[in-house]
Amino acid sequence: MCGCVHSIVPLTLYFPFLSAVVASSIYNALVTARILLSWFPQAQGISALQPLFLVTDPFLNLFRGLGLQVFLVFSQFLSCSLI
Repeated sequence: MCGCVHSIVPLTLYFPFLSAVVASSIYNALVTARILLSWFPQAQGISALQPLFLVTDPFLNLFRGLGLQVFLVFSQFLSCSLI
């Protein structure tokens, strides 16, 4: 019998890491959607989008006070790069 079978790392050891990667990818997509919606002020009034604002605004508020808003909302792009 080959001794290499015991050296294979079970997939369950990678599960927490994969879960974190998937969760950050989903949150990154939500933040990106929120950034795109920020260019449409009327989106704030759509009740179906309120959960998106509720989830992403606390994180984006960390970067809004940095004064990086020149041509585009660079603070939001900075926050996406940190995810």
